[in-house]
Amino acid sequence: MSIRWLSEEIANSPILAPFRPLELVACGGFVAVTCLRNRSESHDLDYFLNKRTFGRQYDAVKTEMKRLIRKIADDLHFVPDWANDEITTFLSLLNNPEALFIESKQQGDVLHSDNNLVIYAAKWEWVLARKLKRLQRINRAQCPDDWLDCISIATLLYIKNGRFKLSPRILQRYDDTNRELSVLPETVKELTRRARESTNVSLFPYSVWFYTHHAFRYQWETGESIAHDLWPRRRGQIQVYDVARSKWRYYDCEKQGWV
Repeated sequence: MSIRWLSEEIANSPILAPFRPLELVACGGFVAVTCLRNRSESHDLDYFLNKRTFGRQYDAVKTEMKRLIRKIADDLHFVPDWANDEITTFLSLLNNPEALFIESKQQGDVLHSDNNLVIYAAKWEWVLARKLKRLQRINRAQCPDDWLDCISIATLLYIKNGRFKLSPRILQRYDDTNRELSVLPETVKELTRRARESTNVSLFPYSVWFYTHHAFRYQWETGESIAHDLWPRRRGQIQVYDVARSKWRYYDCEKQGWV
């Protein structure tokens, strides 16, 4: 209902009406309900606009959108920021935010469409990477909805990939900055474990320690290397595949020796 109201308000706005249909790219709860269908209800719409579309009027358009959103919140007794463009903060981490908007449109997942407003789902690979990076920063156990979203998105990509395991490299595609960590192999492994428990499908390959030529190497089971090429610094023992001996062994990270 809130989206229909927003559409009508756009049609009646002298600032926004000339740009009809207004195009948004969205993620958040609205996408989970409308496209992923893993939630029953949500009024949460995180969106961004294509700045180039509006030229010098971009700031005026943003301000008018926020005014209409607050008006609808008052009329329907929603929280004031039921729809917001806070995700534009993450667009600043991209070299070319417009490319993400275009790729999201080309992806073709339309969440709403009428004469006044068209809403596209954001590029799934970008959304998945963003959610996984968030889970790396917070207490993962307290975010069941985020894990559910990640499993749903990764499953959708897995199906689009012909039901073959996804390359973890898709999560590094939008790493245009060193201002934040990439999605870590451990996070991908946790997602794969949770997905397997609920769907019995391995969406990503597992990360594995290898020992070859007197050195440790961390890579995916498919053979793809991992950017985090680290000597084992964990406490306790880790399982390592010894290439020369063609068998699995255990290495004690604290004693720095084989068990």
